[in-house]
Amino acid sequence: MVFYSKEANTAQSVILFKPLDSPQIVSIDAFKQTSILKKINLIFSIRDNSAQASIQTLCLMISQFSKYIKSANFLIINYSNSNIRVPKLKIKGVKNKIDKIRLMDANLYFNDDYVQLETIRHFSKKISKNSLIVYMPSNVKFGQDALKRLVINAKIKKQVFFPIAYNFYPYSAKKSLLNDNGYFDGESKDIVSFYNLDFIKFDNKKIRSTFELFNKSNVEILNVADSDLNLEWTIYKGCHFLNSNDSYKCINRRLNSFGNHLNFLSFLFKN
Repeated sequence: MVFYSKEANTAQSVILFKPLDSPQIVSIDAFKQTSILKKINLIFSIRDNSAQASIQTLCLMISQFSKYIKSANFLIINYSNSNIRVPKLKIKGVKNKIDKIRLMDANLYFNDDYVQLETIRHFSKKISKNSLIVYMPSNVKFGQDALKRLVINAKIKKQVFFPIAYNFYPYSAKKSLLNDNGYFDGESKDIVSFYNLDFIKFDNKKIRSTFELFNKSNVEILNVADSDLNLEWTIYKGCHFLNSNDSYKCINRRLNSFGNHLNFLSFLFKN
């Protein structure tokens, strides 16, 4: 609004704001006390360069939180003419399934967004429509509270959840978080929690990423940092195989994954 005074020959601008509702502060204890009523269907993609040790660690972690998990589904992706190697999975108390496919196009094989989307598409047909699905990288580390937030923040026909995990640097001692041991990758959409019904409704064969799929839908997207979701350091291979936009994103994430000189020096002084 603008007020003009003839006597003073001046104009004054006033901006009016609608009062905010009373803020509500939710304690972390609220998540600890919340019981999960809906079990999760976990989905992972495993490529040739996935470390067997990391996969076994992942299986132990899934077994540890089996009461929250309905199924664990793995898609083994191969890029070569050799036989597809199927790792041994030992998961207690959780139904698990292993399928395998071959991608002969390097641009698709090294594209994390495309691999995520194709893995979800593959298992979406085999999981009931009303199921809650969570896709995570195979190098993930999670706890009970993170699983609860993955359930709470996915709302059927209303909201999907893209949490931002804490990524460790290669030299990290992994003793503490939120310091120079790693960083939150704001560009990452590697983890997503959603209901299969929403994915089926908005899936389009022209879409090239899960985030793009939901971004063009009428459901809300929640994208926030979660320090209880951690990713071990990974090697971003094959950036040069991708198209210009995806290649730039891959190279940028690879550079960020090493940190900088100050991060490394800080690590040396503290350890």
